[in-house]
Amino acid sequence: MNKPILIYDYDGTLTTNSVPRVNLMDELGCTPEHYQQKMKEWIHENPKSDVFDAYYITFLNVLKEKGYPLTDETFAKATNISDYNPGIFDYFEDFKDSADHYLVSSGFKIPLMHTPIAKYFKEIYGTTFAYDKEGNAYGIDYAMNDRKKVDKIKEICQAHGNLDYDCTNMVYLGDGLTDIYAMEFMKTHGGTAVFVHQPHETLDNFNKLHEQGVVDIVRVADYSRNSELYNLLKGIIDGK
Repeated sequence: MNKPILIYDYDGTLTTNSVPRVNLMDELGCTPEHYQQKMKEWIHENPKSDVFDAYYITFLNVLKEKGYPLTDETFAKATNISDYNPGIFDYFEDFKDSADHYLVSSGFKIPLMHTPIAKYFKEIYGTTFAYDKEGNAYGIDYAMNDRKKVDKIKEICQAHGNLDYDCTNMVYLGDGLTDIYAMEFMKTHGGTAVFVHQPHETLDNFNKLHEQGVVDIVRVADYSRNSELYNLLKGIIDGK
């Protein structure tokens, strides 16, 4: 029997903060408010773009304005300022061999590859940069967004020889409305979609997705041993 496949969003799903806050931006004195303003200005100048594009290009623009080299060495330092949800490391240690874990995030792939939990994923999918011959980024090569997450789920299926996209042995975990297409695809193809949230958060977003028939399962984002989420995932991984 093939191993179960678990696919995770990053911000808010594995971390405590659903909105990315990059440490490198803090070092440069670029507050979230300043970053948002720069995004709005870019969208105003590029009305056909979306918020994802604005976020990615603004990241490069801020680094360029501050004189930072647009290289992987710089990008590797751009990890998110966020704590991981409870029990994350024990959870992955417990199930690192009994399931295949994948990360599908709209965040930048390079910094995600340098996080403490990167070693647990069979593959990390995220936004990637386009480079010149000297290894300097000049733009975005692949911009991950909510719809493209489905493309990556399909790639994962294909990598496992699953050309029919039978997701009965698969789980997708997400924490927000941007996970709607991934959750819908997973559930439609026989898989399990799990909505996670912080203890202090309302269930407004889950209720919206639940009303649309996208997801039925909701748990607090606590991966500690014997938590409700841990036991749910353990049961799926163990085939119970």
